[in-house]
Amino acid sequence: MFNRVKLGAFALVLGAACMISSVASAQISNDRIAIGGVGPGCTPDYVESVYGAPTSQESGSNGDQTYLEYNYNNGYIIGFDGAGSQAVAVTCTTDNLATPDGVTVGMEASVLSDKYGTADHIYNFNDKSLYVYDGTDGEQLAFDVQNFFIVSISARVN
Repeated sequence: MFNRVKLGAFALVLGAACMISSVASAQISNDRIAIGGVGPGCTPDYVESVYGAPTSQESGSNGDQTYLEYNYNNGYIIGFDGAGSQAVAVTCTTDNLATPDGVTVGMEASVLSDKYGTADHIYNFNDKSLYVYDGTDGEQLAFDVQNFFIVSISARVN
């Protein structure tokens, strides 16, 4: 009888450990962190080969950090690292570009749990919520949601 109780307790602990490890490994792969085919690590040359020259371009410095930003019609913005060599942030507010999983601005927020599972972080501010999904190597995919609809998508280095 005692061995059966021990065995049952062991099975319960093992099951809980498996559930915890599956929650901890719920991160999305980095190849799913992009918008319109552009994500962290993409070069300016690659972006221009896909979308052409940006509508506007800005470079400058914020204190000791420099930046380069490509802006495509104020709806698709790509920020590059200080050296201007790779993208560190991509933001989209238009409905014509999708994540690799087919999520676009304008979709109902319920699609997020279908595609990505439970968000790793949820932040609420004013009348919006931000759903953040962590990648396996430090990148993040984030969705601004307002009135149950996605209003912007960001892919970035955390």
